[in-house]
Amino acid sequence: MFWSGLLVVAAGGIGALAWMGPVAEIREQASPVAPLIQKPEPGHEAAGTPPATPALSRDIAARQNGGVIAPPDPALLEPAPDIASGMLPRIAADGRAPMTVYAAGFDEHDQRPRIALLVAGIGMSAAESRLAIANLPSAVSLAVSPYAAELDELLGAARAGGHETLVSLPMEPQGYPLNDPGHHAMLTGASLAANAQRLDWALTRFGGYVGATGALGALRGERFAAASDQMEPILEVMAQRGLLYVDPRPNARRQTWRAAGKLPYRGVDLVVDDPAGRENVESALARLEVIALNRGAAIGLIGRPAPLTLDRIGVWLLGLEARGIALAPVSVVVQMPQAPDISRQTHLSSRGPP
Repeated sequence: MFWSGLLVVAAGGIGALAWMGPVAEIREQASPVAPLIQKPEPGHEAAGTPPATPALSRDIAARQNGGVIAPPDPALLEPAPDIASGMLPRIAADGRAPMTVYAAGFDEHDQRPRIALLVAGIGMSAAESRLAIANLPSAVSLAVSPYAAELDELLGAARAGGHETLVSLPMEPQGYPLNDPGHHAMLTGASLAANAQRLDWALTRFGGYVGATGALGALRGERFAAASDQMEPILEVMAQRGLLYVDPRPNARRQTWRAAGKLPYRGVDLVVDDPAGRENVESALARLEVIALNRGAAIGLIGRPAPLTLDRIGVWLLGLEARGIALAPVSVVVQMPQAPDISRQTHLSSRGPP
């Protein structure tokens, strides 16, 4: 009887293990690490209360963006004269320009003040870039480094998510050569021909972008942009190719360059993550709202898609629509008339210190 009972217990244990499955499978079913910006499952949102963690659902983006971004169109490309297999953007024979074909959608009837966010540094860290593309709403625009390798996956994900892209131009910054924009950088001491070739190199690194910016991660090309004799030809080329330009220097004036009147151009209003840190980012986003309310629109630059910065942006965006401000792609805000900041002090005093 003893041995019979033992066999029954053993058989029951084996049956239970078979029913539960292998140990490896049990481990695989453990909860994965939660993403930085979580999105609630459809139908599980608590009514009237935001999720416990920063959340940006794609339904918000869907209301602002008409869909995915078109892949590079051969009709908007032409061979680069001095770069093997390189293709440069151009205006198509039917008049279509890259800055409109590859632009993210937006409801132009929306008359609320607009804020555009441009996230630079895309491609410099694959992990951070994937995090930004996956979690930020599609109205957020992305500035992609021309030095990035294996961009096909990132750019495909960005287009599928509705993010319009700009190419980051490596230009001589403040603090050069300690602050190094790379061996393809446009420099104030180089010839016009050399800088033109370096511009072509950057423009051929990938396709399907609306324009360019001097923001290369945390670098902003200040020295090169201040050299009008060097910057003017660069803007002329971009105008001829149907591109727009975003100046990463806060509050840069259109009158700085004569060629700026030939292409859509605008300077960012502030850099959100300079300096970085939770309180600094939150304060910068609050100031961005003040600027948008006073001027009708504002552009904020993020130099790096760091997890902490994305986290704070996620929280901030949750209540943006309720505060009467629309999130818009950079291409929309760049082409808006720029209004003077005539009531800044009024908003600052009524809303408290930024």
